[in-house]
Amino acid sequence: MANPLIIPNNQGEMPDGLDLSPGRFISIFESPSGKQSIFSADRKSNEAQLSIVNDEGRWIVEGIKYEDLDSPFVLNSNEQTWLIACWASLLHKPVFEVASKYLSARQTRTLLVSLGMPAAVHEQLLEAFT
Repeated sequence: MANPLIIPNNQGEMPDGLDLSPGRFISIFESPSGKQSIFSADRKSNEAQLSIVNDEGRWIVEGIKYEDLDSPFVLNSNEQTWLIACWASLLHKPVFEVASKYLSARQTRTLLVSLGMPAAVHEQLLEAFT
C-alpha cells in the first residue's frame, strides 16, 4: 500500500526513511519562513521520528526519544512549542509536564556541551545546587 500521506519539502521531495504508515501519530509544522518539520510516532511503543528540512532544503530524519525529546536537532522556540505539543498529545500528558522535561533536557545538554564535562559530574553538580 502506498503512503496515504504525501509531505514534500519545498523542492517537492519526500523524507526518505520517515515512517508514515497508517495508525501512526503524525504532526506537521511549517514556520513562517517556510522551514518544515514532521513528527511521526508509533502510538503503542512511543518510538518517534523527527524530520526537518536542513539549510540546503533536504529532509533529515532521526529517531528521537521522550527522554531527550528533540535530539540531535537544535530547534527555534516555535518548533520547540510544536514538538512539546506533539509529545504531550502522543503521551496523554499535560503540556506543562512535557515542557518542564524538555527545558530540563535542553539545559542538561547545553551544560554538557558548553562545559565538556561527563554526565556523571554534571548530575552531581545538579544535585548539589538543587
